[in-house]
Amino acid sequence: MKKKLFYIIPLLALASCTSNDVVENTTPVYGTEEIQVVSGVIGSVESAVSRAILTGTDVPTGGLNISILRQDATAGNTLPTSFSTLDALKPAFVGDGVVTPTGMASPLAKNSVIFGTQTSIDHQYYLANGDDSRLIAWYPQTDGTNVTYVNTTGVVTFKSLNGYKDILTAVPVSGNKGTTTRVGTIELKHMLAQLQFKAYEKTDGAIEKWGKITSIEVLSVPTECTLQLSTSAIGTVTYSTTAKANITVLNSDETSVTAADMGPYDATKSTAEASAVKFGEVLVPHISTAGTSYQIKITTEHGAPQTVDLDKTITYDQGKAYLIYLTFSTIEIEPTVQITDWISGGSQDIDM
Repeated sequence: MKKKLFYIIPLLALASCTSNDVVENTTPVYGTEEIQVVSGVIGSVESAVSRAILTGTDVPTGGLNISILRQDATAGNTLPTSFSTLDALKPAFVGDGVVTPTGMASPLAKNSVIFGTQTSIDHQYYLANGDDSRLIAWYPQTDGTNVTYVNTTGVVTFKSLNGYKDILTAVPVSGNKGTTTRVGTIELKHMLAQLQFKAYEKTDGAIEKWGKITSIEVLSVPTECTLQLSTSAIGTVTYSTTAKANITVLNSDETSVTAADMGPYDATKSTAEASAVKFGEVLVPHISTAGTSYQIKITTEHGAPQTVDLDKTITYDQGKAYLIYLTFSTIEIEPTVQITDWISGGSQDIDM
């Protein structure tokens, strides 16, 4: 199974330095070599415009906002082992090749990054004396309301998770202005799991019995979580046990919930699943303990809503997508799960 990664590759613009650049590093003094960032966006992120779940290598139309925490070494070139008010929280903007940030003469190159926003560029430079700087990144960007950061603990809190907001973070990277010791690749990884839903008629007559699928809900999904950043490893996500809600799965257009047909029974298909029709997908907190799972509620045109459990024998891991086949018969609905590609984790059949 291929995990999708979100790459940010810091580059340096070469510039000359003088002996005056070397200073006692009790207070950070920045040199003339700018940290320039290029990114490749792969996998599923929330579009700032349509909230669509994206795949491929391009950022959403209008760009993408992320947060980068910068930590600088103190005297003796010692990087911090914890978090403090000395850390610099920086917004960063990933361009889509269309938007021209204020102060730039031309559109920001596709998938390249500036420190700052579309309206205010915040140039960042390596330490003048050659000591190290560390970068820690996450998405969505801190906004002070739905995403907050506490600089004394290194805790990011995400609120109002709605099933279509991805959470991404990375192992910290560090480096300095030296030609062979510059900041390496930041790999932003998915911290959520993705559920994809397809439906098909297993036995002739099921469509007449159930009609169209009018909604699918994932029940009791945590809507808040915290990300404990680390100075040496990828951060740890903890989900709320009290802030929960039912999340409605949007249709394949990822912007609406309308009645959808299931795939009709076709005896000529090599497998019944070949007839399945996609309904939609949703992002949910991962479940790392076997024996627990999510419940889903399926509402159809005819009959009472049906609540079924997803497979409890597997775990629903970070960065994996799980294809759930809803199998409709004239008697029941049954889910079957299998790992698939991200928009990928496995597939699961649910008979109804």
